Amino acid sequence: MEFPSILSNSGWIAVPLIFISIINLGLFLYTFVFLFYLRKSMQSPQDFALDFLFSEDKKDSKYSIESLGQIDLAQREYFLDRWETFTAPTLRNASWISNLAAQATLLGLLGTVLGIQESFTAMQEMGKTTLDIFAGGVSRALSTTILGLSIAIPSYVMNQYLKSELFQVTILFQDKLMKLSEGNVLGTSKPNA
Repeated sequence: MEFPSILSNSGWIAVPLIFISIINLGLFLYTFVFLFYLRKSMQSPQDFALDFLFSEDKKDSKYSIESLGQIDLAQREYFLDRWETFTAPTLRNASWISNLAAQATLLGLLGTVLGIQESFTAMQEMGKTTLDIFAGGVSRALSTTILGLSIAIPSYVMNQYLKSELFQVTILFQDKLMKLSEGNVLGTSKPNA
């Protein structure tokens, strides 16, 4: 069975399933690009700057990268809190992808139930049971199941990938922040007491 025939055989359920797949792909691409640039901004010690965490009014504060030789625990906690605020949209997008994948699965199941129900209704109206009558409803049922799963499975994979990538970027950020607090990121050493 080819994909266009699956789409046409799925009926009206194909419309929300295609809509879900477009939204999931858009969320994935947006979040993927965001994480790519976030990771890229932390690749080399010279390029690493925490300025992307702050709005314009905060960039001139005592937390700017130029004034950091060493940072104390309160400043580190502030950076971590800002980091969590900065990366919250990534977690939200991954959650949406997961939720929409679950909806695609449920819509596929709904199509299955409707297809089977259509077969039984047709058999009841005809007053007899034949394979031809039953086959049309079963075909629709299987088409919607295939379509729902073909959207849900890649969506779950995208969700897990984004969570894994965010975890890796967060570990990288914490490592850079630890090195910054030790004075290693800017090539400075700890001041002697």
